[in-house]
Amino acid sequence: MKVVIIGNYPADKSRILGGTAAVAWRLADALSKLPEMEVHTISLAKGLRSRRDEKCNLVHEHYLPSGPATVRTLYYFPDRLHVARVLREIQPDIVHVHGQLRYPACVWTSGFPWIMTPHGLVAREASLYSGPARWVGWFYVRQERQAYRMAKNIILCSDYIRPFVEPHTKAQLYKAANALDDRYFQIPDKEVQGSILFAGSMTRRKGVMHLFQAMKVLKERGVKCKLFLVGKTNDSEYGTALRKYLEENPLSEYVDWLGTVEEQRLRELYGECSLLVLPSLEESLPTVIAQAMAAGKPVVGADSAGIPFMVHDGETGYLAEYGNPTDLADKIQRLIEDPALRQSMGKAARKEAEALYSSEGVAGTHLEIYRRAIDHWNDDL
Repeated sequence: MKVVIIGNYPADKSRILGGTAAVAWRLADALSKLPEMEVHTISLAKGLRSRRDEKCNLVHEHYLPSGPATVRTLYYFPDRLHVARVLREIQPDIVHVHGQLRYPACVWTSGFPWIMTPHGLVAREASLYSGPARWVGWFYVRQERQAYRMAKNIILCSDYIRPFVEPHTKAQLYKAANALDDRYFQIPDKEVQGSILFAGSMTRRKGVMHLFQAMKVLKERGVKCKLFLVGKTNDSEYGTALRKYLEENPLSEYVDWLGTVEEQRLRELYGECSLLVLPSLEESLPTVIAQAMAAGKPVVGADSAGIPFMVHDGETGYLAEYGNPTDLADKIQRLIEDPALRQSMGKAARKEAEALYSSEGVAGTHLEIYRRAIDHWNDDL
């Protein structure tokens, strides 16, 4: 079978933290190892002047110049032409679209069978936008809804997403988790007592301010711990507010803001941490939780969105009330001060990760879905 995965895709494999690019890369790599599979990827890259084709391991990678932001008003017409040309060259059996904005518009008139995996819920995330960004959010919501209407086949990575997608589509819906890099299952445990890890973008929906406030509570209680903060700042205004909070509430002994790190360093941080914390308002199937589970680490997450579908409260970690720094601090403290509890929860988390997120298992599930999706596509012709 010849498969094209189209979406954000990493050119530099050493600096992947999460998001759509990480999911697409891991799936492409896992599928390419299956017998009789030929896997291609297509990604639109800003700043690229001409097409670039590469081969990484067994995956054929195609990077295309991305049109300017103004092409949004034309539904990405120049991008659609570039993508259509490459698809005609490849002649895939199926195209797997990751994301529900630009990329579905690039394939729905291609004539090839296609299936879509939504990443995030644009309509919910857009509700958090403010100022002029609200108009961009409105346009994105329209694109998301159109993608749902045009799709005949959709893969859901979490049951959390289903009620937000079903009312807007007549597509056949499938369920498949995202694959993990198998190296996360091989991370040696080198725990540094009291080490707390956060990995993700510094945006409002991630709840980083609430985490800083929780660290202040832990400091006031005299709990011996330290937060290691990994990720880039996508929202400069929010990033400024976070740094101002740290200046006004001296937490240098409790917070180490590392910024972006290479993948190897991230795996080391998982091995060193006592737990992962993710106090987000909106997540679907966050990669960082799956990574922590694979590394055998408990997770403290917010009781919102898709996080409770991954973290079993009291079994593989704890759920804290979203926006409640005191409750977040309570759950972190409980794990920090109980090594036996951390160990038992970490073992349970790892066992579940092995069942759900191994690359071989996820690749096999996707292959079966592709076969069913192609049959469904042909039945509608």
